Amino acid sequence: MESDSVPLEALSALLSSDLKDLKVFVADLSQRLAALLPERARLLRRGLWGGVKGVLLELGEWEYRLEDDGALKATRGHRVGGVVLRTEELSLEAWLEAVRQALIQEAAQNARFREALRKL
Repeated sequence: MESDSVPLEALSALLSSDLKDLKVFVADLSQRLAALLPERARLLRRGLWGGVKGVLLELGEWEYRLEDDGALKATRGHRVGGVVLRTEELSLEAWLEAVRQALIQEAAQNARFREALRKL
């Protein structure tokens, strides 16, 4: 792997945790993404002091939301000028793949993000 290439193994590991317990998976993935991208990821919580129920990611012109609030909901919204114009619901697998592709694009353009992925 070249020094400037996207570390796909780290990215795959980040997005492919054990799916047996979806609440744990969503909370774990959300916290990892928020730690990796603190300026672009916001944790969604159960109430003011509750646990993590999901994450909202802003990557490029897309907003990705994964939330488990009794039922799993994965969405992708198209943002223009900071306003989400269209939102589509995705399967968990499609959401993970869309986020993976967006993260690859981000890593290709952002050396600091690429370095953060290497540290995973």
